Amino acid sequence: MKSGVLPRKKYSAGTTGVTREEDPASSGTAREGFKRFNVLLKNIRCMILPKTRAIAVLACMLLLIIPACFAASADSLPAVPLIGVGIPDILQEKSKLTYTSEDFEKEGDKASERGNYDDAVKYYDKAAEKVVFDQDRKSEGFRTLMQLANKKATVYRIWGGHRQEENAEILLSNSYLEQVRKETEKEKARDKGLACLIVTATFGSPMAGEVQLVRDFRDGSLVQSYTGSRFMPGFNAWYYSFSPRVSAYINGHPQIKPFMQAFVTPTLQIVLLAQACYSFLSFNKEIATIAAILVGSALYGLVYIFPPAMAAAWVARRRGWNGGGIRSMWPAAVAWIVLLLLMVAGTVFSLDLLTTIASGLVVVATIVLVVGSLTLGLSRYVGKKPARQCRNNGFVFSGRDHLTGTRIPSGALPPAPESPDCNGAASPLRHCGDISPSGTTEAEQCTRAFGGAGLAARRGQSSRENISYPE
Repeated sequence: MKSGVLPRKKYSAGTTGVTREEDPASSGTAREGFKRFNVLLKNIRCMILPKTRAIAVLACMLLLIIPACFAASADSLPAVPLIGVGIPDILQEKSKLTYTSEDFEKEGDKASERGNYDDAVKYYDKAAEKVVFDQDRKSEGFRTLMQLANKKATVYRIWGGHRQEENAEILLSNSYLEQVRKETEKEKARDKGLACLIVTATFGSPMAGEVQLVRDFRDGSLVQSYTGSRFMPGFNAWYYSFSPRVSAYINGHPQIKPFMQAFVTPTLQIVLLAQACYSFLSFNKEIATIAAILVGSALYGLVYIFPPAMAAAWVARRRGWNGGGIRSMWPAAVAWIVLLLLMVAGTVFSLDLLTTIASGLVVVATIVLVVGSLTLGLSRYVGKKPARQCRNNGFVFSGRDHLTGTRIPSGALPPAPESPDCNGAASPLRHCGDISPSGTTEAEQCTRAFGGAGLAARRGQSSRENISYPE
């Protein structure tokens, strides 16, 4: 085909009509043209898009930087508009959508000072709508409403011609005053019931750091879970049964405060360790509360109950008690497991009474189990009483055969009320001490050992061969 000459279109007649046949050469040329056009579009996008992105990023940075620059230079620049027309200062003006009750109250005060009483009333109404009630301090919310009602009544009186509205606001203010009194009494009673009386009396102020430590652990950790909220009523019933009298005695005798501070300081350390345990398991408040209760109970028993228990064990050992073993604490262990399961069941099924009772008993069972196990386990090592012995010229008689180690039979010979002792002197035989459950003394054993052979004849002899023991 000659250059510059377009290819001819060929037509053929078929069964369905006349169809056009394209030349293969012309079809290939069209494909190449489309490819070149697509390549050109891609090149244009590659050149334009990076520049467009850079421009967009630069614009965003300017939008972020320019307001900050204006705000930083607002104090140094004169208060004149940048442009001749009036433009509101949107950077410094606070949106009324974010106003709180205090903000609306201030706006109402300003409007009232300007004499714009209608706007003042509207602002006071909006402030009343924005009042937030704290569940622990409802009296503050009612007190704010009372103040707003008084301000509205004052505005209506100055405004004039609104006597009916003024009287309505006065009645509303009086009703809020009654609510304030009721809620204040409730809060005082609650604060008195929830105060850490002994710690407060010991450290002298409810704002002391030690008091805040105990209060934060109670209010910020324990009562935030269901288990803790059910445990605290039972604990408060026990604690406040004696703490008012103890705190009154401490306040009346300041000289004992140093002793009480030393006595209470371990409790504060226990609270810190329980708080650390709670924080470690804070992913689940119920598990954290149960662990904190168990750790606190065990530490309390170790610090305050275990030392007196060991002293009692020492006295009992000196009086002849043989001591005990940890195995004898298995009933306490079974009771502890049962109570712990009941507390968990009460928590899972939200059974208030069961959780309150079981949690309190778990504390008691934990103390008994820990203190009892340690006391019985260590009792065999304290308070050992040395065996009392009778001597016969250097030979020791303690109720045993000194060659074989076997005990002399206590019932071999009938006891004699008075007989020569191991040294041959006539005296009562009860002065050497009991060595057997039957009441037989070592002096009687000495007499029985020499009874058949004549003790007086063997005075001064310490040889084993010269001593005969009864069968």
